[in-house]
Amino acid sequence: RGGGACSSEWDCSLGGACSAGRCACDHWTTGPQCNLLNLQHLKRDVSSYGLQMPGYHSWGGHAVADANGTWNGFFSFMCDHKTLSAWTTASSIVRATASSIDGPYTVEQMAVQPWAHNAFLAQDPPSKEHLLFHIGTAVAPEAGWSPCVIPNASAHEPQPAPPAPKCNVSRTGNLAIRSASSLLGPWTPLSSDPCSVN
Repeated sequence: RGGGACSSEWDCSLGGACSAGRCACDHWTTGPQCNLLNLQHLKRDVSSYGLQMPGYHSWGGHAVADANGTWNGFFSFMCDHKTLSAWTTASSIVRATASSIDGPYTVEQMAVQPWAHNAFLAQDPPSKEHLLFHIGTAVAPEAGWSPCVIPNASAHEPQPAPPAPKCNVSRTGNLAIRSASSLLGPWTPLSSDPCSVN
């Protein structure tokens, strides 16, 4: 790990020190310029990890275990087989469950309708409320993404999305925070204005 030429830590991707003109990587990085994560090798077939639905695009994922030990992961999910190029109209956040943290995950519900993605889950210690941080207004017109075609675990039919809040503001870059007393939702915006930057 390391060994690439450098004149400062910037040349080592801020993932290591520049010592005597050569990068010396921190424990979490690798590569000549310390620009790669030093990850462990997979112990099983990658098809059993995370959320994978053939024909659909998803990414990210932040999971926590509920009181029963079931892992609830919140993933960015592109509706209607669309690609990332449609992120401002078709990206949603789904809740999926698994028996172990690495999966495989099964979609249970749409937590936040388009457009929304890059979910991060936290919990407010005093109130025990779950907080869901994400990018997006969650008010994209339904015509651009519905039906999302998220399968219902029992019927394998499209599951309806939550109703869209109404607003007249169009934004392409904001951070929203939603709260819920349960990981199952519903996820309520912390602001009464669904179009505001929270």
